[in-house]
Amino acid sequence: MRITDDFKRIVDEDIKRCREASENGCKDDLRYLYHSLVSKYSPVIADFNGFFYSLSYDESGENTRKNIRIIEEKLLLFKAIVYCLNEEDRANKVANLAIVLGPDRLIELAGGLSPQIVFKKIE
Repeated sequence: MRITDDFKRIVDEDIKRCREASENGCKDDLRYLYHSLVSKYSPVIADFNGFFYSLSYDESGENTRKNIRIIEEKLLLFKAIVYCLNEEDRANKVANLAIVLGPDRLIELAGGLSPQIVFKKIE
């Protein structure tokens, strides 16, 4: 997977959109943003669409707001992990990289990267 400057810009814009929406958005705007970002990143980031709060009976929009925060965290984590890898590591590992950051904030990494290596690279 080649990380272009355009891709980085799009991820940064979506992180900003998540931050602004979780602070100020109404539930209909949050729900639209949630569905559009999940459909945008699910083909790019393995298991991106997993580990969200249920939106059934979410009349207040609070679960949608929590899901937007989770998306923001998933994108930040993706950025921290993938951007620090060199081109060879990306070609070998990112195709199988799964990032799961769910409501309980557990991080699961697959595809040959251990959390120790990732956190060492981030520091």
